[in-house]
Amino acid sequence: MYKQCMGWIFAGVLLTLAAVQAQPGPTAGQVLKRVQGEFEKVRDYSADISTVVDVPGIKTPPMTAKIFFKKPDKVHIESSGFAMLPRDAVTYNPMAFNEDLFDAVLQGEETVNGVKCLKVKLLAKSDTVRLQRAMLCVDPARWLVLKMTTDPAQGGSADVIFTYAYIDNAYFLPSKISLQMINPTGFRESKGHGMKMDAPVAGDKRKASVSLVYSNHRVNKGIPDSIFKKDSKTK
Repeated sequence: MYKQCMGWIFAGVLLTLAAVQAQPGPTAGQVLKRVQGEFEKVRDYSADISTVVDVPGIKTPPMTAKIFFKKPDKVHIESSGFAMLPRDAVTYNPMAFNEDLFDAVLQGEETVNGVKCLKVKLLAKSDTVRLQRAMLCVDPARWLVLKMTTDPAQGGSADVIFTYAYIDNAYFLPSKISLQMINPTGFRESKGHGMKMDAPVAGDKRKASVSLVYSNHRVNKGIPDSIFKKDSKTK
């Protein structure tokens, strides 16, 4: 009788383990929807940015700026020197990973700063999309992108690491973004602006390290459309 009971218990344990193992994980599309769902609460935000740029052979002083964002994709940056930085990296907007623009595929896991993340590969559906390929590392506990590796259409690439602050006990927004860019568009010094970027230089593999620290976040306080009018005229 004892052996029979133990047999039933052992069989039950095996069935439970099999059921757990059989449960499918989230699809790439579901991961992106979770990430976007976390950001749905943010209608607009502004923040101060201080940044340090390190490019071999080029002296660039620390810069400061103020960023304004309003859904769906309005962005304004008050600082001329920030024209050199990829707007996709400076602006946090996971809604840009639109399923109409990208095919998404799970690519396993990767650990980022001690956090085991789900990797989602994005492939642009059209060659007119500026960002043709990207790899996202997503924290499945908070549904935040902790790392993004981009490969823009211009031919350069960048690794982007995100650190977050919990603003007003309600919203996750970046407190720091660290980038390492491999010649996204070529570098040159520019009087008055510290540094500018030109067209890619064949064979140039210079790396630029950029550290952006965000402070004084203001979320859902309302930003007038007039803030973004200057940007719309220059597009």
